[in-house]
Order: sequence, then C-alpha cells, then structure tokens
Amino acid sequence: MLEAPSIILLCQQAKHFIGQKVTAIEGDETDFETSRLWNCPLLALRTFGKELLLCFPNFTISLTFPPSAAFAINAVENLPLHLAIRFEKGSIFFYRTQSTLIEQPIEEVYDFRAEVMNELWDGDLAYEKLLQIPQHSIGKALRCQNIFSGVGNKISDEVLYRLKIHPHSLVGSIPKAKLKELIDETVKISFEMLDWLLDGSAENHLLVHNKQLCPGDLRPLKYEEDDELENSYYCEQCQILFR
Repeated sequence: MLEAPSIILLCQQAKHFIGQKVTAIEGDETDFETSRLWNCPLLALRTFGKELLLCFPNFTISLTFPPSAAFAINAVENLPLHLAIRFEKGSIFFYRTQSTLIEQPIEEVYDFRAEVMNELWDGDLAYEKLLQIPQHSIGKALRCQNIFSGVGNKISDEVLYRLKIHPHSLVGSIPKAKLKELIDETVKISFEMLDWLLDGSAENHLLVHNKQLCPGDLRPLKYEEDDELENSYYCEQCQILFR
C-alpha cells in the first residue's frame, strides 16, 4: 500500500485538475453512484495518510491504494480499471484502488493531528497514544493509522533501523526519550522519502527495506510477512529488543 509521501506526490502531480469540472466518468467497481461526479468541480486534493481525498461540493471521494494498485495521469494503463475521471483538460485513472464516498465534512471524519506529514501533526498526541498501548510491539504501533497516519512498512523499517530498535520491542519497555526520538524520526524520514521520490532516488536511500544484508554488520536481514509485521525487514543483531 502506498505511504504518505507517495500520496502527496500524486497530489502534486494532479493539482492542475483543481478547479476543473468532471466531464466524464468510467469504472463500475465503486460502491457509490459515479454519476454524482458529473459536471462537479474539483475543489481540492487532500490526503489523510495513505488516503487520497478528492474534494467536490457536498462530498469527498476517498481512494486507498492496495499493493497492486496504480494510478496514471493522461495515460491509459493495461490494468483493471477502478475509476477514471475525465476533466476539462486531462484525465486521471485509478487501477485496483478502493474508493469510498464521504458525505460529511472531512474534518468531522479525520483527525489530521494524526497525519505525520500534515501541518496539523501533533507529536505530543502521538506520544500520549503510545503510552496507552504499552503491550503493543513498536513495529505494529508505528503502522497504526490513528497514531501515525501515512506510515507503512518502508518508513517503519527505516525508522526502527536508524534508531536501532527491534520491531518486536514492547512500547512500554522502550525508554521514553527513545519513544520521543522515534516520533521525530518518523516525521523526518517521511519528508525525506518525499524528496527521494521527487528525484527518483528512493530505492538508493533505503537502508533495510527490501534489502538482503544489514548495512552495518553485513548479516542477512530478517524478513517477516505475518499479520503484525507484514513485509518487514530488520537486523536481529543491530536492533535492540526492549522487553
């Protein structure tokens, strides 16, 4: 699933659609009547973590991107189409995505203080939420979207490796100063990831995610794909297990 930096990059690439009216809609896999989009102007493009929010008058379309999902602007891909929105000047295509129509004001639906790349991000609130789940593993907590909205396996792996914290460490056993450092590092790496995506160098900067060997001691990295740490990479030697 795409993480926050990729969704923000998509917003930047599609911002020229803001203010344009929808002229045509394709796709029949949505759970709402797509005709509602007809002739509606796109008021804003926003994000909430891993969700792209298309804001129209009186409603918002939320799109999420599972691992096999993709999008394209002004280009048709040979993939199962979920939704295509044609504007007055260009089109955007969503493939294998998932969408939801939201009737309420999005400020009533989302707490943007939990979004790591949002200007409303509240690190103190994230810290308070972590203290409430002392028996959770930190790997699981970092991917909890009501604490760190936008963080997925790549960011989580890189944060924990840089801070030398084993992902199975219990939140309540990690020193409080280390927890606060982890919160700051999560935001820092999220914005770094956006810069890497912009210049096409993201894979060159990743230290452990999707790698074979630990860059520190050159030992084989541990890979897990269970429900708690899906697609996670870490070093059992370099990263401290706090229990």
